[in-house]
Amino acid sequence: MSSNVDSRMACITPALNATRPDLVPALKAADADSGGKTRFWGRNTIVAGQVALSLVLLVISAVLLQGFREQLVQGPGFRTDRLFLNSFQTELAHYSEEQSARFYQNLLDRTRSAPGVRSAALTSVIPMIGGESLDLVPEGFTPARGQKALTSFDAHVSDGYFATMGIPVLEGREFRETDKKGAPLVAIVNQEAARHFWPGENAIGRRFHLHDASGELVQVVGIVKTAKYFWIAEPPLDYIYLPYRQHPHTGLSLFAESNAADASTLAPVLREVVRGLDSDMPVFDVRTMHDLYTQRAVKTPNMLSEIVGGLGLMGLILAVVGLYGLISYSVSRRRREIGIRMAIGADRPAVIRMIMKQGLQLGAAGIVAGLLASFFASRALTSTTAFIASFDRVNPSVYLVIALPLLLIAALATFAPARRASLVDPVRTLRDE
Repeated sequence: MSSNVDSRMACITPALNATRPDLVPALKAADADSGGKTRFWGRNTIVAGQVALSLVLLVISAVLLQGFREQLVQGPGFRTDRLFLNSFQTELAHYSEEQSARFYQNLLDRTRSAPGVRSAALTSVIPMIGGESLDLVPEGFTPARGQKALTSFDAHVSDGYFATMGIPVLEGREFRETDKKGAPLVAIVNQEAARHFWPGENAIGRRFHLHDASGELVQVVGIVKTAKYFWIAEPPLDYIYLPYRQHPHTGLSLFAESNAADASTLAPVLREVVRGLDSDMPVFDVRTMHDLYTQRAVKTPNMLSEIVGGLGLMGLILAVVGLYGLISYSVSRRRREIGIRMAIGADRPAVIRMIMKQGLQLGAAGIVAGLLASFFASRALTSTTAFIASFDRVNPSVYLVIALPLLLIAALATFAPARRASLVDPVRTLRDE
């Protein structure tokens, strides 16, 4: 009798022990089998970095687009409509200095009297294309040790240039026909140059030396509004205008203001003017100022924004694919753990939450890092020391508008493998094990 009881107890005891398993070692074993958190550290960093990089590129693209639009609304500071442009280089026609001066004077006079022309002017530099570099030393200014002169951008222009281009003269006067060789040297500066070279003073009547402290003295006779000289997003630049008659140039551009809304109607008119002066004179840059401005101030910035935005979208796609792949791999490695959790009572929503938490933590880490990097990148774009693009401000809503959809995309990328994990059959999983 006693032996029967003992044999029964020997059979029941293992069964009772099996109903009270220690699940902590089992789960640890499952976790160890999946490689643990440390094994995924490298993959996690790569995925979070992809999310961060895509956010940075998308924010920069949005900042550029916003800044360019604001700059376009403010305008370039000069007229872009009703202007037709022709450029010349008398050196190509083997003109002497006297012949060049005579050609440009005749060109200006005949253009102004041509039918359909309201005004005309000459310049050595086309706005939105650039400027020449000029060294100068303001009178009474002592350069720092090792510094011989200050530097500004400049252009050589004719009388009537500011009226034709629609650049307001704020103080003083425009150039005159009498500002020629033999007359006192004069210059017109923009607001930025006046503020920079003569801070807290009126620049009208002030003088500066050309090239270095021993150079010729030039007197400022006018101050004009600061405009855009290279492209639409540049910070305010020092700019000085000199009369072309006092500083002869072989290469000049002619701007003619049309009476008609369509400036291209002046093309045949100006062609006849040039042909009447010299039929062999080469002419280039034949276009309207509107076309030039659209290319430089609208199409080029938009293309830049699209390139940066495209890179950001490509990075986002890679980040989503990486996040989906990482979570799917993690689920495949944790099938035993998930099966055990469901066997002891975890429901499907709990499993989904557990897996999505892992993906959202990665996405959130990447977004936080990306927001931090985007903040410093945006600060660089709004710095007045940035020449490529300098904007007054950045709308803070840009960060939120881009970060929230990224977090939603990260959640969607995580949901599919999380849902698949919740469909694991615990009985079959444990049987396979």
